[in-house]
Amino acid sequence: MSRNVLIAGTDDLIASHLAASFAVSEVDSIFYVVQPTETSVEEVAELTQSIVDQIISGSSREGVEENAKHRLHVIAGDYGSNDLGLQNALRSRVTIDCAWYVSGGYHPVEYPIRTGADLIKGLTVALQEMGATELNVVCPIDVFAASDLEQASGLNDTARPFGWFEDSDITEQCDAHNLGYRIFHISSVVGHSHTLLDVARNDFVSFLAVLHELKNEIEQRLHEYFQFYALRYWTPEKGTLNLIAVDQAVELMLKIAQSTQTLGGNYCISSPEATSFTDLCLALEEVYDMGILPVQDREELNAVDEIFNQRLERARTYLTAPQSLPWEQTYRAAGVVREQGLFEGEAMLKALRTVRERQDAAWVARDRRVASLPARLDRKTIDRNGSELTYLTGGSGEVPVVFINALGYELDYWYRLMENLIRRYRIVAWELRGTVDPPHRFQLIEQVDDLDAILRHEAIEKCHFIAWCTGAKIALQFHRRSPETVSSMAFINSALKCFASPEDLISDYERNLEPLCRNLDRCPAIASSVMRSLQAITAENGASILDESDRREAANRVLSLTNMHLRQHLLGPFRTEAATVNYARQALDFWDYDINGDAQTVQVPVLLIGSECDKVVSPAMSRAAAQLFPQGRYVEVRGGTHYSFYDCPDVIANLIKDFFRDSSQGLELSRSSDLAPIGIAAPSV
Repeated sequence: MSRNVLIAGTDDLIASHLAASFAVSEVDSIFYVVQPTETSVEEVAELTQSIVDQIISGSSREGVEENAKHRLHVIAGDYGSNDLGLQNALRSRVTIDCAWYVSGGYHPVEYPIRTGADLIKGLTVALQEMGATELNVVCPIDVFAASDLEQASGLNDTARPFGWFEDSDITEQCDAHNLGYRIFHISSVVGHSHTLLDVARNDFVSFLAVLHELKNEIEQRLHEYFQFYALRYWTPEKGTLNLIAVDQAVELMLKIAQSTQTLGGNYCISSPEATSFTDLCLALEEVYDMGILPVQDREELNAVDEIFNQRLERARTYLTAPQSLPWEQTYRAAGVVREQGLFEGEAMLKALRTVRERQDAAWVARDRRVASLPARLDRKTIDRNGSELTYLTGGSGEVPVVFINALGYELDYWYRLMENLIRRYRIVAWELRGTVDPPHRFQLIEQVDDLDAILRHEAIEKCHFIAWCTGAKIALQFHRRSPETVSSMAFINSALKCFASPEDLISDYERNLEPLCRNLDRCPAIASSVMRSLQAITAENGASILDESDRREAANRVLSLTNMHLRQHLLGPFRTEAATVNYARQALDFWDYDINGDAQTVQVPVLLIGSECDKVVSPAMSRAAAQLFPQGRYVEVRGGTHYSFYDCPDVIANLIKDFFRDSSQGLELSRSSDLAPIGIAAPSV
């Protein structure tokens, strides 16, 4: 008999596999309601369809794939509404027979966080109106508190996920609304979801996401690094994880849900045995083609290791937890023997290889989207005193985000971050004029005039600013002129130096650059020799790092390297003699502006992001500047370079989106933070 199945929740890893499994069952219509936050409904649908293809590959049943596509409906909900947006999502009157709610972990949300009891109440009321007779709830196991299954229902009080609920919330609301129920407490699931850095999911998904992201990030600075140096992870002695492959977890739950006799039950979805972290590292070495070593002494970590460990602080705590879980009742109810649930040997390698393949495919897809982004943006031109000013727009959103670039540089640096943010915001960007073939000697105030002209042409009355390097001073000057236009400002690796700046806040690069600029301003004829000097300053050679016997020094040096894809763009301001002279004069003009007085009058929230390994500007300058703004806050990217928003765009994007959300909701902002927020955990700054 055909049934209509509803799937909702914040964990797309499990929910997508559930939806795909129902889709190939040939007896169900599936309505998978997602909250489009970090990614679009289309991306979740694409992930789910790929799982469908994987399940039915090699199937001899004709027409299964086409029928599965027709049965599966991935639609947008609104998890901020009382009923998760279910009524609006299912616009035609659809009777729901059974429902699944899959609660993820630490979900980054824009809507106000409601209590779990309210969430379950709204869900059960909506399901009763839709005619549903049963609700299956999937939520993470709290291995920290679980002495028995009844206690395995929550995370510690300081780190609750969105809408966290207790088992009693489920039972009370289901009883009140005549719904049968099952509760599935699930351990760490091995699988791949739709985001590259999935901050919302369980610890091991996060672990694999960070591993893949860091490997790519470091290898884009020096491709051979991990061929010479292993990655070390500080872990408790004899650390273990209870891991289960996502397809196996879904199979267990679906088998249990087939019987009405299991209604009212509470089931632990886990492996019968925990996996040794040492054994896991050996498997990861084979799958990720890099050395991964568990160590008990943190003194053994170098700078690259420290970044990896900092990003995974929560996962380390998880390794200290007891991993013996009550699996017996679950396996009996599902009719599955113990051996089928073990996560070891070929089963482990197969699950990890699947994750790695999908991670690689996701990165390739991301790079393709980034490469195509300029062509997808609208290019507009306006007249500015007899010369052309060209800018780009794209995306959507109520409050636009304006990207303010650095002097002399192309927009290529921005496209990775833009590609992330364009899914949620209307963006505006342009390349600053005055370095290459300007109509006249261009000054800071004229950059502000250009920004003003763009906003007027776009009829923008309110916007957020994201400024990089010298762009921060343009943002501040504009705010002084038109404070009512600016909602908030995020400054990335800001060049805030002025002629009166303290020496300890100035980078060596800025210190060496100033006399060259002064000489060029006085004598443009020396441009050729100065250009060569500036080109030498920006030149990098990482080959000698591989001969470094001191792994700590090797790590420090590789972190200071620029991403290989950007090196061809570093000479942008110095591409010609004329550009070099123009850049020098612009730099002198910018250094003449001291932000101290204006910063203290800024009444909107200001986020300053510094980078630990920035060789162009000092992160200490941004840290000090944050204290000048009444609503200033500072965070520092550990291991980040001057181009951290290119190296790790998803991390920077999450920082900025959280900042925009908090400032829009009027939440109190911390003054500063010593966090190195580059990582999986939702930043607490």
